[in-house]
Amino acid sequence: MKKNFSVFIVFFVFLLVQGYLVYGNSLDKRNLIDVEIINYLLSNRIKAMNRGLYTDEAMDDIIADLEKIERGQLLQEDIISLKDAKLNPTDYPMVIGLNTLKIDSISNKDNIYILNAEIQWDILEDSESMESIRYLIEVEHLEGKFYLISLVPIQ
Repeated sequence: MKKNFSVFIVFFVFLLVQGYLVYGNSLDKRNLIDVEIINYLLSNRIKAMNRGLYTDEAMDDIIADLEKIERGQLLQEDIISLKDAKLNPTDYPMVIGLNTLKIDSISNKDNIYILNAEIQWDILEDSESMESIRYLIEVEHLEGKFYLISLVPIQ
């Protein structure tokens, strides 16, 4: 009886280990970056950009906040856009919120996630409106933090 029970326990443990290995290897990489992370990054980007466009806050403070959530080309483009907007003010529609409708992971390589996402922007104009746009988004995972590195609209 003890021998049968021991064989059963060994077999059960084997199945658990196999199941874990198969499940672990089949996990979709997009589970590592979810809607909350994208919402966090984009919401903080909106806040920083709005401060740069609509307030007299020091540009260095705004750039410091952008550096917490962006890297690379996107960061450089946003800095140039904000500086240009300060020199050449115009009417930009104010984004007051967003809703990530759908995220499809395209790939994950070297801690860079490439995502296809549908974002619904809440825009304040004469009256509030919502606009849904698909984006190709690149997010880098570096030292335990996520950074936006690219945000390109898709037609």
